[in-house]
Amino acid sequence: MQTGAGTVLNVLRPTAHSSLVVFGAGSVGLSAVMAAVAQGASVVAVDPVASRRAVAQDLGAIAALDPADVEDVATAVREITRGGTHHALGTTGRSAVISQAIGSLRPRGTLALVGIGKTAEFGIMTVITKGIQLRGVIEGDAVPQRFIPTSSPSTREDGSP
Repeated sequence: MQTGAGTVLNVLRPTAHSSLVVFGAGSVGLSAVMAAVAQGASVVAVDPVASRRAVAQDLGAIAALDPADVEDVATAVREITRGGTHHALGTTGRSAVISQAIGSLRPRGTLALVGIGKTAEFGIMTVITKGIQLRGVIEGDAVPQRFIPTSSPSTREDGSP
């Protein structure tokens, strides 16, 4: 919970009129979905496992994509969100998924990376020309002793709504 929800609440801070794509709908990704939906953001989940996609939609995701069923995940996300998401969360650490996340973002979007991986290859020109921010996040940028007892879907670690 801390890594996914903490990344949403402490780092990305989506608003009611923003969007988030979550790559990987395991426990980290699903906690991110819950936190973002609670903030009023539109959420798209991407995961190859049908049951995880179903849970993401049950939790309020507006769409859940199977990457094997979509020719180009980034294009599909941009179409669903009418131009790309404001935020992306990568939970897999996989290079190809990180590239998809970058391609899913609208100009000046932010990609938070929480998944452990060794290397990633992506288009630097895309990052530069779109003004994309890449942000590494450890454990949701949270202090567990404060975040876990006080966190709720509508409260950030610093106490702000």
